[in-house]
Amino acid sequence: MNKIAAEVKAHLAYLALQLSTLRLSAKHNIICIRMAISKNIDAENYGAASELLRVCLAYKSKIDLI
Repeated sequence: MNKIAAEVKAHLAYLALQLSTLRLSAKHNIICIRMAISKNIDAENYGAASELLRVCLAYKSKIDLI
């Protein structure tokens, strides 16, 4: 992978991470978090993906309780 492609992936992963922090409806928030997980894994940013996965699992368990 060339340097520009890696930078684009990293920037897209960052933007997806920021999108996942917005307060949206539950349905759309889960979609944004899952997209951010995917983009961060693609960018090999496993730490951010791991944290987002924890948030997603906790968020999903809260939704299941409602």
